[in-house]
Amino acid sequence: MNLFSKRSVKKRTLFVGILIFFSMAFSESDKIKRADFYDASGNHLMYVEFVYDNKGNNTERNVYMSDGVFKRRTVLINNSSGNREKEVSYDFNDDTSFVTTFGKDGDKTKFTVRDQFKVEQFGGDISYSGSGDNYDFFQKGSLINKMKYSGKRIEVMDKAGALAYYVELDNPPPIKVLKRKMSPSQMSIQQRGDNRFVLHLNLNLPSMVSCELISLSGKKVATLFSRNVVAGKISESINLSSAIPGLAGGVYLIDMSIDGKRIYRDKILVNGSGKGF
Repeated sequence: MNLFSKRSVKKRTLFVGILIFFSMAFSESDKIKRADFYDASGNHLMYVEFVYDNKGNNTERNVYMSDGVFKRRTVLINNSSGNREKEVSYDFNDDTSFVTTFGKDGDKTKFTVRDQFKVEQFGGDISYSGSGDNYDFFQKGSLINKMKYSGKRIEVMDKAGALAYYVELDNPPPIKVLKRKMSPSQMSIQQRGDNRFVLHLNLNLPSMVSCELISLSGKKVATLFSRNVVAGKISESINLSSAIPGLAGGVYLIDMSIDGKRIYRDKILVNGSGKGF
């Protein structure tokens, strides 16, 4: 289920908001790189990757759905005292989707999430109190959730104490290849240096195969190839230096699709230079 769709239950969105906020706080002290979100039954829902500056400060979060689809990028803004003042979230088009502001509510800290139209997403401010490993969350003076840390696991309970969601920190689940009638029994990407890569796949049936280069913000950079491929073992060499001259260095995503359905995604490192490559 898409936690950010219009059909999402507000209570579920609230749980996710609390988890993202506190996984961010945890990352500040322990330099957490990734947080994976699960429902109470252990179903993987989404994950968050954290970005740090050269001083070790957490400056951004990137949210992905469980299948690896980019959802949003959040920029973290601190005040002159170094305390969190605001967070601005952008979608894959870099349009503002949410703005979160932080403040005080008596002895509690509060935060408010509004969309690009300044509409509150949780029906009012959320405040919290606590320290160490246990926190309580309130809305309009009433307890709505409890949260606790246990090692590198965060649990969110309802007000009665029943587990609702949990987060695993820096403990990603095994990569799963989606099963479908024409899925390859084997697919891999090998980096050969100098921005050269070889894609290996083993098709059960003749299929239309496409390979796209995607930025971490979710934008399509280029289609590396797209054509009908016969059944059997296939190897395809790609030289990004010649295919996309001047491509900036950094981490990118390779998406492989069969007959229009994505079945594989992996990260690659592109080496750039002042001349492109």
